[in-house]
Amino acid sequence: MYPPLVSFQCKAENPGIIGKTIQQINPDRRFQTNFSRILRDNVIYIASPSFVIEKGDIIRLVGPASEQSILEQMIGKASMEWIDKKSKASTRCACYGSTRDRETIAGTSLFCQTWCCSNENYT
Repeated sequence: MYPPLVSFQCKAENPGIIGKTIQQINPDRRFQTNFSRILRDNVIYIASPSFVIEKGDIIRLVGPASEQSILEQMIGKASMEWIDKKSKASTRCACYGSTRDRETIAGTSLFCQTWCCSNENYT
């Protein structure tokens, strides 16, 4: 049986993670929690192992409830900040920086890197 999952956000404040990639923060997938999205300057980035964290980034994480407090201590305090579905924002793929208006995808799941980087209709 799998543990219950939670979705939560942390604000990157710990100097120990600033300037590091997600892979450096979570080497060998030490945590089962996935770094899903990063909100920076009104742009939502789809996380990738090579994504570099900057101070003030809001990181959306999804994983076992048992890891939430550990990750909050490691990254920074829990945050309720996020872009609501009515806000004007962009979603950007972290691997190539492709951008699409959030308005066109509000209410649906965001695209994975494989889809956005390989789809010739993605602009």
